Amino acid sequence: MSLLFLKIIVSAGLVLTITFIAERASIRLAGVLLGFPLGAGLSILFFGIEQGASFTAKSALWGIPGVLASLTFVLAYLCGVQYLNWKKSVTIICCTLLGIAGFFVASLLIYLLMPKESWLNIPLTIAGVIGFAFLFRKFPLNRISVKVPVTPLVLGVRAGFTALVVLLITGVAQWIGPQWSGLLSTFPVTLLPVMVILHHHYGTDSLFTLLRELPFGLLAIVVFDFSVAVSFPILDVAGGMLVSYGVAFLYLLIYELKLRSLLKQYFFAVAD
Repeated sequence: MSLLFLKIIVSAGLVLTITFIAERASIRLAGVLLGFPLGAGLSILFFGIEQGASFTAKSALWGIPGVLASLTFVLAYLCGVQYLNWKKSVTIICCTLLGIAGFFVASLLIYLLMPKESWLNIPLTIAGVIGFAFLFRKFPLNRISVKVPVTPLVLGVRAGFTALVVLLITGVAQWIGPQWSGLLSTFPVTLLPVMVILHHHYGTDSLFTLLRELPFGLLAIVVFDFSVAVSFPILDVAGGMLVSYGVAFLYLLIYELKLRSLLKQYFFAVAD
């Protein structure tokens, strides 16, 4: 229970922090930061403590292609945004359900079609991420001009919604095995609340900016899960978590300081 409480607290804190960055600084940067594996990492930590380092290392291999399921969630949500023109609250609910359905359909296809416990999943996943990056590269950059006042009620609702998402997803590893546990670790427990909050307050333009560079941000989860699969059998849970978070942070730092400028001419030039 204490681990679940920790995951709720950290996930809610991350959602509040990223929405604050989106509202007060840069939506684009918030989208990149969504790739940092706090939610996925807490799932890995939860699995490691409850199921052991060996189970978690196997799960991590399945968390790598699970990134594609997260991006399918985004794509399905945006399809709903594009084709549904109903009352905003109804549209958001339907888009969320479409996104969740897309995530689980993609997870099932990954489970059935991806090589079982194979390192081949890494290049296949990277190729898929690049494909999503091509789809998202034309999204426009927008800024939030009129900001919603941050009140205790607003913060409480945002944190409560995040807690609900975490509660609905967490705690099933012992029943579904390492493959599905790994896939489920990439469920967008942070991304979903951030998308819904920005969609509700600022409309669809904010979503396009948020998600424009998300595929490259989510490569941090690929780096993290690869590190987990390698380091957990050697360093156990605590040491493996420290190393894995370190390399994920290093990837995002390199992306923001150097890699993004190299990619702009190939991926972002149309929208910049």
